[in-house]
Amino acid sequence: CERFDRLYGEISSSALPMLEKTIELLSLYRGNFLARYSMEFWVTPNTVYFHNAYISSLLRILPSLIDSEQYENVFDFCRVASGLEPFHEEIHCYWMKACIALKKRKMAIEIFQTLSDRLFSELGVIPSDETRIVYREAVQTGNVQCRLQTVDQNGTAVICRNSASA
Repeated sequence: CERFDRLYGEISSSALPMLEKTIELLSLYRGNFLARYSMEFWVTPNTVYFHNAYISSLLRILPSLIDSEQYENVFDFCRVASGLEPFHEEIHCYWMKACIALKKRKMAIEIFQTLSDRLFSELGVIPSDETRIVYREAVQTGNVQCRLQTVDQNGTAVICRNSASA
């Protein structure tokens, strides 16, 4: 906790992203703080603080990781973060971008489909324009061919097939 807090203080007060320190901070985070004591009044503010520090540090470093082509790091960090923030589109967009860069386009499409289903079924919303743009990039540049098929007035199904096997 102390190391995480100290690193977060250094990172958040710096004008520039601090790659190495942020990567260390992200590797320290293990999810909800003292989860089995969550009913204690003092635990919740600390849990929220550490969670928000983790997410804000991640979002601050992701553009630098993409710019420096550290796609494996982006992939790994976003995979973990998507479990903590299953509705956070920005995290999912970076995860999909990493998949595309790593030639895992089918996985990017699956990430989009899962996110899209979750957003619609639980919140009644569709993915943002940015998320759909990244999705289209995955569909258009891969050898996975997809087409949108309207299921009903409320939903859209994405039908995919690998063009190599067709």
